[in-house]
Amino acid sequence: MEKIKVAVAGLGRMGAECHCEALDRLDEFDLVAGCDPTPQTLQAVAQQFDLRGYETLDEMLGDTDIDLVVAATPSAMHHGHVIKVLKAGKHCLTEKPPAMNVAEWDEMGEVSCKTGKTLCCFQNARWNPHQLQAMSLVESGTLGEILAIKLISLAYSDLMRTYGVEEYRPQWRAEKRYGGGLLYDFGPHHIDRVLQILGHAPVKDVYADLSTGVWSDEVEDGFVVIVRFQNGVTAHIEQNVTIRANLNTFIVVGSDATFQDGVVRSGQSGELVEQEIETIDRNSDEYYLALHRHLTEGTPPPVPWEHTRQMMSILDAAFASAATGKVVSPN
Repeated sequence: MEKIKVAVAGLGRMGAECHCEALDRLDEFDLVAGCDPTPQTLQAVAQQFDLRGYETLDEMLGDTDIDLVVAATPSAMHHGHVIKVLKAGKHCLTEKPPAMNVAEWDEMGEVSCKTGKTLCCFQNARWNPHQLQAMSLVESGTLGEILAIKLISLAYSDLMRTYGVEEYRPQWRAEKRYGGGLLYDFGPHHIDRVLQILGHAPVKDVYADLSTGVWSDEVEDGFVVIVRFQNGVTAHIEQNVTIRANLNTFIVVGSDATFQDGVVRSGQSGELVEQEIETIDRNSDEYYLALHRHLTEGTPPPVPWEHTRQMMSILDAAFASAATGKVVSPN
């Protein structure tokens, strides 16, 4: 088996606790290097995973013993960092959001094509247990024709100000200049899940409303996004971390049955039948393994570039809709 030598740029919560942990554990990869501007963090993570530590991305990209770089830096930095990685002749896996808009993602894609290096976005929510169950039901035809999708998460959480490395900037998700905001942070996962369920059907238009004021006065800490597809399906995607509630649900409505959080309901009014769906034993490791097969065997990437572009086009339309109060058709 050919091992892929990988480095991680940005050794914060996602870089260290997600990517380094998985890549160090999986036999298909050899975690060899990492970079981070915070000396304390760099030293601790380098020691924990026995990797070569660099203070800057430029220094790390001079290391010829790297095949793949994971960009786990703050969101607004992805565009510039990914292009550097690709031009240095290395494949790149970027955290979400992969860019701040479609134009940036298109430029990143052009560089990927010119350099012949793979570019993927880490949209690992495709391996969420309920997503796997829903996809199985859709593919088997159990739900019938898909009519609507609802993905809603309401809670009270300070993650926008605390989910980061204390020594660096734990509140960067609440700051505009770092690409903060709840829609950039969670929207890529939610939108990608909806698109996957619908086989990436063409989008008709998007309406969005953003709320701010509790955890940030610069970026949104709550959003509602309504996506209407050309096939007639409407998706309602909502998340808010300012509501003292506990609601987290994923619903796929079909003509024959409805799936909700691991349960299928079918039958007629007053005679509904409920069936619990067996959990599919897979997880985000599948993303890395699919990426390994792509790089070593030429199989399709875990998430095609075009799928991420469609997701980004919906994000762009959502921000435009929220700014204008109008329904917007994505590019």
